[in-house]
Amino acid sequence: MSDDEGLDRRALLRGSWLKPKSQPKTATETKSYDRMKVTRPPGAVTEDQFLELCTGCGDCITACPHDVIYKTGVQTANGEASPVLFITVSACHLCEDTPCIAACETGALVPTDRVLIRLSEATVVPDNCWSANGHDPECNFCADACPLNEIAISHESGSAPNIHEDGCTGCGLCFHACPAPGKPIQINAV
Repeated sequence: MSDDEGLDRRALLRGSWLKPKSQPKTATETKSYDRMKVTRPPGAVTEDQFLELCTGCGDCITACPHDVIYKTGVQTANGEASPVLFITVSACHLCEDTPCIAACETGALVPTDRVLIRLSEATVVPDNCWSANGHDPECNFCADACPLNEIAISHESGSAPNIHEDGCTGCGLCFHACPAPGKPIQINAV
């Protein structure tokens, strides 16, 4: 890398190349900045609204019984880090009573039926699937792990799972349940 890019070895190791040259300080400044897609807790309003309404209090984090919400996101309007999920690190369990939503008093998380929650997008790489590639045609871990089962994912012996885009919440439970090292189910922020 050249000195023109402003990165030395220390900056490279700190991940400075991932960050924009001038980081926004508040949610208002963030609106004009093309930020990375992040996964918000269930029931999150639009990103701009979320950053205006969320106070960074951490109540949703404390309420999560599975400890899958982290306070590391872009700063909220009052300067606090915001809550995010890292679905490939820890799956959201789509709790029936959605305690994270119930804990939010600011309106950043709104009551949402579990089947309407959209956290991320799941896609399938069939060649990596044990059922589809013949390694274990009866493997069904992904579909068995899904809390919305046939609404979100279906699977037939000897084939790759079929993710139903209109029913999949992107919770990541299928991703974590899959024993295949190549992870045929891929998770992307929406």
